[in-house]
Amino acid sequence: MLRICHDEIDRRRLPAPLALAVVKRLTEIIYTYVEWITLYVLAAYEAERSRWVNARGSVHSSTVHAVLSEDTADTTAFETETGYPLDQTHLALILWRPGHEKPSTWKLLDTQARTLARGLRAEGPALVTAIDRHTAWAWLPFGHRHPVIDTTELHAMVDPADGVRLTVGLPGHALGGFRRSHRQAIAAYFVASVPGISSSHMIVGFGDPGVAVISLLAKDLDSTRAWVREVLGELAFDTDQAATLRRTLSTYYTTSESHVRTAQILTLHRNTVKYRVIKAIEATRVGTAPHDKLDIALALQVCRFLGATVLRRPS
Repeated sequence: MLRICHDEIDRRRLPAPLALAVVKRLTEIIYTYVEWITLYVLAAYEAERSRWVNARGSVHSSTVHAVLSEDTADTTAFETETGYPLDQTHLALILWRPGHEKPSTWKLLDTQARTLARGLRAEGPALVTAIDRHTAWAWLPFGHRHPVIDTTELHAMVDPADGVRLTVGLPGHALGGFRRSHRQAIAAYFVASVPGISSSHMIVGFGDPGVAVISLLAKDLDSTRAWVREVLGELAFDTDQAATLRRTLSTYYTTSESHVRTAQILTLHRNTVKYRVIKAIEATRVGTAPHDKLDIALALQVCRFLGATVLRRPS
């Protein structure tokens, strides 16, 4: 277009100042049009892509909900629609991105689920379905292999800068395992999404110590809060000192009450561990009767996950 205009200007033999003004005006008109049509095409493309992605997610979502909830679910229709076989081992995930909605969230969650599938050496691509604008459900297929999932390993596959959080069920086989693993991921999600929970729990697995029980306790926070404070006494204070004692005592119980192993894990001297353990147990004593070690260990796990939600401020 510009070449045609330049040829026409040369043909008319316009004075130099006028020719320059004409070229400038024509250039403005042409590039204004180019900018407009480019933005128009991009907007049309994004709108269509969003419609297509949402439609696909909606189809998958309704199909997935049907196979999760119906006793006589049509598994053949599910496999045909999703391309995901049910006669294998499944690992369910829930992925979400807290905070303000962003256009890139769904793509990020989908990419993260597929990255985890590759990192865990799944037998095929993940089944991912959108639940809302910032939450996705996913299942990873493992054929007839029963993987051992360590949430510590998963942390290396998730970039904290993305802001994605996730929960994981336990591996399960066939349709029953598909449903059960998802229910477990939902239970872990309930723990991870309790208001006030520490943001350090970016990944929570149903198989993590205490999570299964905490998911039940978290359904009645008022009663759980009262129970934790009753069991832990001064150890339930929301202070740095109490937090240090809680961590020491929790590690001590996790290592089968080994002062040596606790010292190694916490990089402390064995005598320091002994002193902290004694002090922590004394802090739990309300009156004269000590609480059961199992109660104390469980209450410590509740504090580790639910944090300030169940702790109390010192008076």
